[in-house]
Amino acid sequence: VPPPASTAAAASPSPRASQSLLAPPGGSRRGSACGGGARKSQILANDFNVTLAEVTVVRLLASSGPMMVYEALFCHTPVVLKVIREDYNDSTGEAARQLFFEAELLDLANAVSTRAVRLYACGFEPRPFLLLELVQDSRVLLPIRTVKALARRYGDDVAVEDLPREAFAGLLEDAYQRERDRLAELTRGGAAGGGVAAALRRSSSSSAASGGVTGALRRSSS
Repeated sequence: VPPPASTAAAASPSPRASQSLLAPPGGSRRGSACGGGARKSQILANDFNVTLAEVTVVRLLASSGPMMVYEALFCHTPVVLKVIREDYNDSTGEAARQLFFEAELLDLANAVSTRAVRLYACGFEPRPFLLLELVQDSRVLLPIRTVKALARRYGDDVAVEDLPREAFAGLLEDAYQRERDRLAELTRGGAAGGGVAAALRRSSSSSAASGGVTGALRRSSS
């Protein structure tokens, strides 16, 4: 678990901000999605240059309403793929709007804090999708559902550009610290019932089912 950081530190732009919406680090790069060059800073640009053909699905993680969530590979990096169902008729465009709102919100969260799960890419072809960081260990990162809940404190229909950056960073930090403290307590309690590793495994399993942050990306469509 990373060491705690002050709210003031979280409010400052992070080193990840300059990498926002770049292809995931690590591994060789190939094709248009993994080629060199900086990506567009506007995540909703029609030429964002990532397609589902460049993503390899590994397994289904969750399905909820119009959304499907998969573990996948992109540029040889494990990711979470969140995509509108192929058989879903999004005639009103509401599902796509919700997906793009999440992309914008995570883009902002990544710019002001290191506490939220990272957004790697936003694509449109053949249907809208997001590529997100896959949390594979005991790190604490805030999933989409938590970031959206924090944003809704400013109103159900809040626009991302209207969110106060410093205050929002503080909310992210507070949520991170609460979950970090919860996991620390679980770890201490688990010492008598299987040790730290067992406690973290139980916590990760519980998070996936209940909406907690560690491992919750595996159910990020909820």
